[in-house]
Amino acid sequence: MHFKMLCQHSLVAASLVVFLSGGLHAAPQQDAAEQYRFIAGLYSEGHWDMTVREAKSFLEDYPDHAKAHLARYRLAGALFELDRKPEAAAQFRPLAERKGFEFYAECNLRLGQCELQAGNTEAAKIALQRARQGEKEYLKPLSTFLLGEACFTDEEYPSARKFYAQSIKLDPKADTVAHAKRGGAWCAFRTGDFSGVVALTHEFQAAHGEHELEDEMHYLLGQALLASKKPVSALAAFDEVKGGNFHDACMRGMAFSKAEIGDHLGAARAFAALLKTYPNSKFSSEARLQCGAHWLEAGDARAAMEVLAPGARLKDSELHYWLAKAVALVETADAGLTLLDRALSYGPDAALTERIHSLRGELLYKLGRHEESAEAFASSQSDYALHAAASAHLAANRPAEALEAADQLLSQYADSTYRIPTAITRAEALFALRRFDTAYSSFEQLWNLDGLEDSNRCQCLSRMAWCQYSRDNLKAAGQLFAQLSNTFTKSPLAEEALYMAGRCGLDAGDTNTAATHWNRYIHRFKGGEHMDQVLLGLAHAGQGSASLESLLDNNAASPLAHSALFEWARILEAKQDHSGAATKYQQLLGQFPRSEHAAQAHYGLAWCLNSTGQFEQATSVLHNLLAMNIDTPMQIAARELMSWSAVEAGDLRAALANYSEFRRSTLAPPRIFAAAKKLALALKAQGDHDQALQLLRPFTVNTNAPTLAVPALVESTWIALEAKALDDAEKFVQSAAKLSNTDATVSEAAFFVGEARFAAQNFRRAEALYALAADAEGSTVAAQALYKLGFARLSSSDATGAARAFARLTANHKNSPLWGEALYLQGEALIRSGDLRAAVAPLQQLRRSRPKHAVLPKALFRLGLALEQTGQSKEGLNVLAQLVGKFPNFEAWAEAELHRALCLVALDRTREARSAFDHVLAKDKGVLSARARIHIGRLHLPREDYEAALAEFLKVALLYAHDEEVAEALFLAGHCLERQENQAGAIGQYQKAVQDHAGTTFAKKCSDRLRTLGQ
Repeated sequence: MHFKMLCQHSLVAASLVVFLSGGLHAAPQQDAAEQYRFIAGLYSEGHWDMTVREAKSFLEDYPDHAKAHLARYRLAGALFELDRKPEAAAQFRPLAERKGFEFYAECNLRLGQCELQAGNTEAAKIALQRARQGEKEYLKPLSTFLLGEACFTDEEYPSARKFYAQSIKLDPKADTVAHAKRGGAWCAFRTGDFSGVVALTHEFQAAHGEHELEDEMHYLLGQALLASKKPVSALAAFDEVKGGNFHDACMRGMAFSKAEIGDHLGAARAFAALLKTYPNSKFSSEARLQCGAHWLEAGDARAAMEVLAPGARLKDSELHYWLAKAVALVETADAGLTLLDRALSYGPDAALTERIHSLRGELLYKLGRHEESAEAFASSQSDYALHAAASAHLAANRPAEALEAADQLLSQYADSTYRIPTAITRAEALFALRRFDTAYSSFEQLWNLDGLEDSNRCQCLSRMAWCQYSRDNLKAAGQLFAQLSNTFTKSPLAEEALYMAGRCGLDAGDTNTAATHWNRYIHRFKGGEHMDQVLLGLAHAGQGSASLESLLDNNAASPLAHSALFEWARILEAKQDHSGAATKYQQLLGQFPRSEHAAQAHYGLAWCLNSTGQFEQATSVLHNLLAMNIDTPMQIAARELMSWSAVEAGDLRAALANYSEFRRSTLAPPRIFAAAKKLALALKAQGDHDQALQLLRPFTVNTNAPTLAVPALVESTWIALEAKALDDAEKFVQSAAKLSNTDATVSEAAFFVGEARFAAQNFRRAEALYALAADAEGSTVAAQALYKLGFARLSSSDATGAARAFARLTANHKNSPLWGEALYLQGEALIRSGDLRAAVAPLQQLRRSRPKHAVLPKALFRLGLALEQTGQSKEGLNVLAQLVGKFPNFEAWAEAELHRALCLVALDRTREARSAFDHVLAKDKGVLSARARIHIGRLHLPREDYEAALAEFLKVALLYAHDEEVAEALFLAGHCLERQENQAGAIGQYQKAVQDHAGTTFAKKCSDRLRTLGQ
């Protein structure tokens, strides 16, 4: 009995082993219905492998059975769960076509997921649309969400965003809700709807709290705010991420946000924190470079050197360039040169090579190695470098080489901002080469230029005169020297010019002209460098006080002798010969101490001593005068002069004492105020701002006499401004403005108080002061004030207000030299405010009315982009064509040509667009040419010429080093390979983008694509 039962048990066990090993189909006694029920049981329990084997066997044995469709459904489902989605899709497809099948909607949902993962987005969309149109309500939220995913993959962001929103509405509690909100936010970001990103991320944060996607959403919010030019808000968003996968990216975002704000110190510290926290981050190389650059911008070259130095072992030209700048500041220029030579050895691109050579030129010039400096600048070949090379050659006394460099710049860079200074250097080189005829013509052309600075005009006029003198054209030379002396009275060249005007007259035999000029010289340049020559020249010209000298020499005992001395002193004083007059006054007082002219002689002597800068001696003479028995008016005059002299002598105590004696006298208020002002300025110079303001205060509160109150308030403003008491300065200037809105000094003071507020980054207060300066009637700084008002508003992120300020300038100050630039800035501000259409008008006006303005190329560039980005492709094309045609050396020429090409693409002028893209490739070897190649590749896609497109995309991927563009090229290359059914190759491209270019827009797309492809 036991043996029989044991045998039976063994047979059962053996049968069970066979059964479980997959041999069901071999048991003939099992009918199809039983086998299907077993399949259904295995499926419900999750035994996917067994389900696959049994379902395949069932379909092989019973292909026409009534349960065959259900068995195929279980087979497909098990394959799906095993992530064998291509096989699952093959099983789902026939079922997805059977509208009457009970799992019709489920099959289409799963098929859609399989197609989506395989990258067959169009097929996925068809299947998912069937699923959401079926009768299974519970499937609609997921199928709608997946439709959003499919559209997102195809970059159909508006459609994707719509489906994401619908999926949430269908089931607000579904597991996909958070991911749908994330997808919607990314769609908004990809379409430039940054306000939408902000709204969706805030909605996500409010609804989901601590979610696995929270860091990503904070990161996305920060990126949107940064793209919206709201760096302060972006900082707060990035700062929410304290760790995790997005932490280093957010630290990077914080650093760039601070840089955008202009906080270079904060940016440097933020990049340093990223380096310290994540030394192996994909952003580390970038962070090191940015950190060093921002330390330099913040003025801390030592910190820049410390952060950049560890990277010196890398063959990185850009890093060595910045390290060289830092080292040159901290250590020596020689050390900086060594690093620059190393940077050149690493093969930098053309743009960086120019920058390196320019910096080499500056360091060599600093070391006094002018010839080497010039050669370095010449290697750069930029307009700045050629200008610097010409200057360096001239400094090295190599005028021929200076002339050659200057001619090269003037021939190659028609619109360079260095044309005028280079033209001056060229003319100086001609002069040094003694080519006086050519030099004269060159200086004359410069002299006649509109807008040439006075210092340069003076230099040109001087050289023109010397050219004429060197050619023995004495009359012409004398006229030019006299013109210089009369026109540029405060120039250091004026003294020499007046002397030479007389010299030319004397050399030409015109003694009257010589005497006229030299008498003027005596009056203007007491103790001047050429005084000995002038006096000698006057003797030759027959000038002098012969009669008075004869009287004193021949009849010293005459009772008129003291009067003669007094009159001679007065004559000399009238001629502004204060030294000579002082000598005569002293002679008078020494020989005739009791003369009736003694008191006046004391005063005259003090006046002359004061006028010749002998202030202590003047003060001593006035003490003697005050000790004499003199009348009240003379006492008041003496004390007044004593106050002025004591100030100049640095004896402010004596100056204050004398001022106190006469400030309540009958002296005219303006003279009292003048003395008070002089004393206040002296106190200000010594840093005693409080006492200086106290001296002026009585005049500032006398509102019944605005002629004194206004200048007193203005002077008080300047004193407070120097003391950095900006609140007081602002109060003073506002009080002055209330008394007079027509005084130009008030508006000027208001402008400079505004400048101080601006420098302190108190832009709102600066705006009010600039507005005051601009609104004042008769303001001489109205245009400048409106100009700076615009900048203040831009600094306050008020681009709309800035545009209004620039608009006032362009409307009311058409003769201002700022007018043309203000038109450009008005357009720029409107563009920053997002009103691209409004920006077109001022930029067009500048284009029409100032076709030769220096800022025209930039204006055409911004105008062309505004037109292109607002869909006005035809107009944008015309503007950009003018820019690239007329300004071939424009700094952004290649970018302008790129956008011209995009206009042509929008106008379906593909052949011309391709030609324009080729121009970009020829002009630029950096990021712009990378973008051009991408667009060329995209031109092939509508024609399904994937081979040609792939070639362009691979060129970008292999030949360029720009993360965003390379990632995009890899993504598009993968797309082409998928269309060529080379999925392995496509995956390789996607993986390369994800690994080497993480954090870029298309790396994320590639990552999504890899997930779809099951990677």
